Amino acid sequence: MSPLLILLLLSAPQNVDYVFGIDDQASVIDWSVDTSAGAVNESPDTFRLAGTITMQVDSDTGNVTLGVMSDAYWLTIPDHLSGVIPNPIPFLPPLATFDIRGMEGRLSSTTFTVDAMGNFSTDVVMLVTAGTNTLGGLFGSGTEPLAGMVSDPTPIVGTLTVSGTQLHLFVDLDLTIVDDLNGVTVTTTLRGPIHAYAEIAEADAFVLEGPAPLVPGQSATFSFRNATPMGAVYLAASLTGRGQTPISQLGVTSSLDSPLLAAPPTTADASGSGSWSLAVPPSLSGRSAWLQALEYGATTPIVVTYAP
Repeated sequence: MSPLLILLLLSAPQNVDYVFGIDDQASVIDWSVDTSAGAVNESPDTFRLAGTITMQVDSDTGNVTLGVMSDAYWLTIPDHLSGVIPNPIPFLPPLATFDIRGMEGRLSSTTFTVDAMGNFSTDVVMLVTAGTNTLGGLFGSGTEPLAGMVSDPTPIVGTLTVSGTQLHLFVDLDLTIVDDLNGVTVTTTLRGPIHAYAEIAEADAFVLEGPAPLVPGQSATFSFRNATPMGAVYLAASLTGRGQTPISQLGVTSSLDSPLLAAPPTTADASGSGSWSLAVPPSLSGRSAWLQALEYGATTPIVVTYAP
């Protein structure tokens, strides 16, 4: 069982959904890469995180005592990261190189309690769901997908506090992802703050959930909450990533590039919930997918997933 699935099974859902927007100006991550073949010089030294964090909590007034990050969907700014292992002989080519583009992923936590000062501790798992890595030297050659890289469950601390009309989420990120590239062990460490905000008045946000990974040849269930009761809900998907696509029929702008209808529209139940069961085609193997639920006047955050 994957670490992400374990966390989701341990995460007891609460009754109020908030969508936090990650403050990419304040969420600056210092990354370092070490390998069994030598230290890596990274470029740039830091990157920023952007995206959204869906959190379920036990209060719609800001007086939160229990919560869980059901999913955060993040991307890096800039979207181009690279590294090199220098050759100890200066005039010779580097021992190894990598070139990362378009990395995105998910971050999920176990359920946590929030004390009177807003402090909490929990375990998180970070999963990469999109992006490519072009390799050179000891790492091999060619371009491969990044999706599937995952951290172990890692303890973190943070705060969830009220700031005016907003909930302010702070997470002190410090986690490690270990990978193997053609026999070379690669250890990537990510350290830095994540700051995110949600308007207290915007409780019960319209949200979409879906699994990662998808298994070609099997079905996958995507479910939504807090849509308009008994209203029509649509599921859009893209295989090319994020974008800005106006959907005039619904009066919204999709956050997907060239979105297509992934399933027939469904009707939300009396609580505003519903789901789709989709067959995952074999042709999706090795690719990432971006999905979003839409209704008249509203959209959910993006779900980013992949098929190995």
